[in-house]
Amino acid sequence: MLSLGLAVTSSLTSVDALVRGPYSAGGVLPRVVLDFDDNKYVLDSGGVSFDKAFMGSSPKLTYSTAAGSNSTMVNSSGNIVWAPHNLALNSATPATQTIAVRSGAQYTVRVTGAGSMALTGAGTGTATDGIPATITASTTSLTITLTGSLDTVAVYRSDLGGMAPVPGAATGFEYYVPTNGAAEYLPRVGHHVYNGSAWVNEGLLIESESRTNLVTYSEDFANPAWLKTDATISDTLTSSPDGQTNGRTVTFAGTNDLLRFIGPSCSVGQSYSVSIWAKAGTSTSVRFSILFSGSGLGSVQEDITLTSEWQRFTISGTVPSGTPDTARMRFTSLEAGSIQIFGAQLEQGSTPSSYIPTNGSQGIRTAQSLTVPPAEFGWNSDAVSIQMDGRMTYSDEGVEEQQTLLAWGDPTATNYIATNLDTDSTDTGEINFEQDNAGTTETLTSDTLSPGTLVPFNISSRHGSTFVNGAVDGAAENADTTPTALPDLSGTNLQIALDFMGTIGTFRQWDEDIGDTGIEEATS
Repeated sequence: MLSLGLAVTSSLTSVDALVRGPYSAGGVLPRVVLDFDDNKYVLDSGGVSFDKAFMGSSPKLTYSTAAGSNSTMVNSSGNIVWAPHNLALNSATPATQTIAVRSGAQYTVRVTGAGSMALTGAGTGTATDGIPATITASTTSLTITLTGSLDTVAVYRSDLGGMAPVPGAATGFEYYVPTNGAAEYLPRVGHHVYNGSAWVNEGLLIESESRTNLVTYSEDFANPAWLKTDATISDTLTSSPDGQTNGRTVTFAGTNDLLRFIGPSCSVGQSYSVSIWAKAGTSTSVRFSILFSGSGLGSVQEDITLTSEWQRFTISGTVPSGTPDTARMRFTSLEAGSIQIFGAQLEQGSTPSSYIPTNGSQGIRTAQSLTVPPAEFGWNSDAVSIQMDGRMTYSDEGVEEQQTLLAWGDPTATNYIATNLDTDSTDTGEINFEQDNAGTTETLTSDTLSPGTLVPFNISSRHGSTFVNGAVDGAAENADTTPTALPDLSGTNLQIALDFMGTIGTFRQWDEDIGDTGIEEATS
């Protein structure tokens, strides 16, 4: 028998205790464990697999993203891929149907069973069991026609590096996402980040801000939408960050030559970010810029040094006072020679987001959210505790509650628990732990996190009728003992990453006070 050596104070079954044991803090087992790094999920109703947590007609957790909004992530090989999804309706009862697709994008149809699916419209082909059909869409409408009897059907985007497999799926079903009357888009679990020597699993990539790539041809730099001054684009494609052969080589004749994209009109005060993957060719340096008029108003530029490896370079800027006209991204040569580029993105926002590929029109990724419903967490009217770790992307926008990492209840109303990141005044990156009961709000201020891209964080808090306290990266604050009541949130949704751009490794919730020792242990 495995002995955990824990002072277990929650009334759990022995199976739950074994599963949750490694996630205890302060000698207390959590009621909720969402370990996106290791793909393990334990809820108050018991341990569940990824498919029970997020898939099917009645998933335990609610992952929300708008219909038709696919998103990209990075797999363990460092390749950009599509998150798991299925565009076919009622996938377990295959039928003839017409599916909206994006012209110029690649799609694959996979089936199981004795029959077949014929493809017409956006492309032609026939999918049978074990022999998928792949097309590059020539129109925006794909019809799949059933012949015979099939068990399952899946239709998904397979350009870039293809679709990421469904976490934990059985062999043969790695690319099958069940649907029940509508297309299904799964969370980006298993997103990897390069740590300087290896690609590391950072868990769930989730972005609460909707973003639009304003570059209409993000990979086709030969298109006239990209303006060139003494710069030429090679017809020979090169290996690229999605593991395919999509990269382009741009050759500059000399110094101060240009490759640029002119985006939409912009207004004073708007923030934009540009990003692109680049690596050295015969040249190892180039100037990368964002600017807000033809005369260079508000230009932010960086002379970047390229290596033999692909790197994503990003620059952000805010439209200054003056007479701006359009938001633009630009390369300026610092020497004659060639560089390789892939995946250009210009988006409104103070930080860059995940890659949104385009081919002839702007691309959109809508906002995402994650909710734990009341049936799946534990509640104690005396005290509760919470922990969350991951990586956050933000810039100093000088506003209060710029990011809301978690919210139990509505933090714009009354009766809630929330953890916020503030950047107002001198409070850049300040973590605030809040609880409100009937309009009386208590806030415990903790350490700060520096602005940046995918900045690591580990936070935990404890909330009771007479206290609120929090810890960041292993250090607890002095508890605020002024609260007089804990709001009743037993029937209220617990929202994770309500206003948040980044990754989540682990989320835990306890229905007890784990104490200062516990919140320090949970964040160490």
